[in-house]
Amino acid sequence: PPLPPPPPPLRSCALILKELDLEDPELEDVVTYGAKIESAFAYFALRGCGLGGERADRGEAPRLRNYDASWSAWAAYPALPLETKSRAHGDAASAASSPNSRH
Repeated sequence: PPLPPPPPPLRSCALILKELDLEDPELEDVVTYGAKIESAFAYFALRGCGLGGERADRGEAPRLRNYDASWSAWAAYPALPLETKSRAHGDAASAASSPNSRH
């Protein structure tokens, strides 16, 4: 059988980081989550784009964190921060208990 088509190319780091709105001075953490492989992929993609690392260690940039448990486990604790973004409309609707994180 023929090979499947290659996956689409990744978006540029500039575009990914722009969508995260990292200019917010109150932003402390960027957290990746999802199924284990998805959250790990997102973590390493963001790390490859320069997020986290030494600048975060010095307090100059947000920390990059990976939450590798399921969404249902996270959502079971209402005190944990939550921010949603509608992919269909591109608008951000925040239900954050902690406004200092991006998820």
